[in-house]
This record gives sequence, structure tokens and C-alpha cells, in this order.
Amino acid sequence: MKLLLVVLLSSGWVIPLGMAAWLFVDFWHNEGWPILLGKHPGNSFDWLAPTKSLIFWGTLWLSAAVAFWSWNLWQLVQQCARPDSSSKPTPLRGKA
Repeated sequence: MKLLLVVLLSSGWVIPLGMAAWLFVDFWHNEGWPILLGKHPGNSFDWLAPTKSLIFWGTLWLSAAVAFWSWNLWQLVQQCARPDSSSKPTPLRGKA
């Protein structure tokens, strides 16, 4: 179960950002391009508001994943620097 949560935290941000990209492409296909051609498609769906919130939540999720893995990497570095918890911490470079 813990592994599943780590996988979802690490890679789940792709889903909202992928949906935002999909909505943005749909906006240009259904609204933007016809307007540039002089047509007025008359759609009432606000394409860019959900795109904006999906980008917000996707980047928030991505930043949480980066923070999680940065913290874990820092803990690993600290653990490797001190192989024995009862001994004095050893510096990474040079002598103390």
C-alpha cells in the first residue's frame, strides 16, 4: 500500500497536466482556429478556466513530489555520511 501511495505521489501529477494540455489543444481546435479564420463557433464552454486550474493543481502536485524526493535524498545523504548512529558525524570532505 505504501508503494502505491509513493507511485501516485511521484507520477500522478502527469494526469492533471495532461488533461490541461488536452483542453488547451481542444480550445485551439474548437475556438481559437475558427476565430482566426473569421468564423464564430459560438461555443459557450469556458475552455481556459479549467485548463488554468488543472495546471495549478498539476504543478502543486509536482512540487509536492519534488519536495518528497528531495527530502528522501537528503535523508539518504545524511545516512551515508553517518554509517553508525552512535559515532561522531564524519565530514563529507577533508578532516574535522
